[in-house]
Amino acid sequence: MTEFDIIAREVSGYRTRFEAIEKRLDEVEKVNARLESAALTTARAMVEISQHWDAVYEAMRRPEAGPFSEPMKP
Repeated sequence: MTEFDIIAREVSGYRTRFEAIEKRLDEVEKVNARLESAALTTARAMVEISQHWDAVYEAMRRPEAGPFSEPMKP
């Protein structure tokens, strides 16, 4: 067996490894895309929740306006 044959055998083994790595990388990229989508959805939900809490706090700061909130005048 010549040096060329040894190198060719080694290189062909690398090809299989590279293909496996590429396949795993594709899977990782798909998972990453789903995680990014979930993070964006979560961020939007957090903004919406924050806006609701802001409205609650604003409503709590307003003086109450109702039939029993002011003293009755004779």
